[in-house]
Amino acid sequence: TTSKLLQDLEATITAGNRDFEKGYRAVWAVLQSGEEHLLPRFQAAVAALLARIKDPKAKLLQRKEAKAPTTLLVDAARAKPSFEVVVEELAALVPGAQLVMTRVGELDKEGNETSGLKKLQRVVEKSLLKPEGEGCGESDTVCDVVRAMLGVKDFGGGTTIVEGLVKLDEEGVVEILRQKDRFFEIPSPGGWRDLMIN
Repeated sequence: TTSKLLQDLEATITAGNRDFEKGYRAVWAVLQSGEEHLLPRFQAAVAALLARIKDPKAKLLQRKEAKAPTTLLVDAARAKPSFEVVVEELAALVPGAQLVMTRVGELDKEGNETSGLKKLQRVVEKSLLKPEGEGCGESDTVCDVVRAMLGVKDFGGGTTIVEGLVKLDEEGVVEILRQKDRFFEIPSPGGWRDLMIN
């Protein structure tokens, strides 16, 4: 039956998460012991980042017109070139930082030019996954249409990037609206750890 199939799928996902979590916890323990001297400065930088957020508890929303996914994508396309410049500047602060970002005009696997944005299908999917009565089908809470990931070899590099972002916020170049500290505060259910910033 469908119910049995769903129970089996849920059990499989739970078991997979548990296995990943064991691996992530082991890596995290090694990082904490090997980089213990770097952690206080990183945590201070994250605290400074949090202090820049005007209302840390506020629910992030795009402008009301962005409830329509196509409007959200148009807004994102306008912001994307400036976003690329900022992220590339942050990456340049740390030698060896790995920047993962699809750029405007990059070619995909089939050789087609990309927008560098989250695909419309995924924006619609995220909008439809919202609970009934909480704007199901509206895309104004989708905040990762324009995105990038910066990887660094240690917490010293992470500190430099966070401090650079705080400086850009102080100068009015960017406005930090939200952060999720999945290193120390809220690790993901599977054990993945990072610092997510909007």
